[in-house]
Amino acid sequence: MALLIYLAVTAETQTRSTLAALLWSDFPENRARSNLRDTLALLRRTPLVPYLHIERRTIVLNPEMAYWLDTAVFL
Repeated sequence: MALLIYLAVTAETQTRSTLAALLWSDFPENRARSNLRDTLALLRRTPLVPYLHIERRTIVLNPEMAYWLDTAVFL
């Protein structure tokens, strides 16, 4: 969930390295990247997959998909 929230709130392309370091900062880099791969594999099996643009090095919410954020109301 934290991954999706971060992608939605930043609305920017993120590198896998950045996301792994952010979300699993207490782990060694190789373990953090492995956790990110596992998380992305799980997300690929959900109805959310059209909303994600997952590349080899980057991840971003698909800008062609419509979505809204309740946090945007407060900003």
